[in-house]
Amino acid sequence: MEAFYVEALDAARVFGKAICLFPDEPIELIKNCIHEEDNNERFRKASKNLPIEKLGLLGMEIKDEERKAFTSFLCTKMGVSLEDIELNQLNELYNEKFIQYREKIHKCLDGYLTILDSSLRIFDDAIGSLDFIFANRTIRKAAYKNIYIRLREARYDLLDKARFFRMAKDEEGHLPICLTLIQELNCALFKIEEITKGDYHTIVVYQKFYDELCNDIERFRAKIYGHTPDIRESKPFREYGALIHNKAKDADCL
Repeated sequence: MEAFYVEALDAARVFGKAICLFPDEPIELIKNCIHEEDNNERFRKASKNLPIEKLGLLGMEIKDEERKAFTSFLCTKMGVSLEDIELNQLNELYNEKFIQYREKIHKCLDGYLTILDSSLRIFDDAIGSLDFIFANRTIRKAAYKNIYIRLREARYDLLDKARFFRMAKDEEGHLPICLTLIQELNCALFKIEEITKGDYHTIVVYQKFYDELCNDIERFRAKIYGHTPDIRESKPFREYGALIHNKAKDADCL
């Protein structure tokens, strides 16, 4: 029993290292901009070996529609018009944003790939040994369903996505696809609450999967020893806060 309890906690702690990506701007805008940037970079590389005319026939050209859409959104968010900001300042703001976003995305990818570096072999052995240790079928069934299966399914889901993450890390993959997969993992592993009080907007992130799993492991331990489980209330894992622009003032600026 002790081996299963310890190994289950260790496996849960690994998932506790997952990073939640919550961008300041709409995720679709970010994906579209990264896709446009990557295509432009491919064009620049191809233009060194092929004439511009041929690239045009292949439908390859430098585009900035998504950049314009993103900078327009930023201006609206800040409560100013495009004419109020110099183009070089706007480009500098855009470039800074996407340097940060690419760093954050790669940090998330590293975190998820690190989870897969850990082995569940000893954990697999521990769940098998429960059949020989416990005669209580209800306890074994609960441990298998609520702990073992949940961990295994979460790992299989991550394994399915990891090939795209590794390709992106090797600069051979499609980062917008990874961003979509990170969103799916966010929904599975985290709980996100948005709270607005007056002019202040707060985003609170909870480690839903990790907290629930740890409580199920604690219930298992309590049943074995005949104790009352020490169930812990979920506490915020991350908090992001920002002031909201006054809409009436924003409208006057546009």
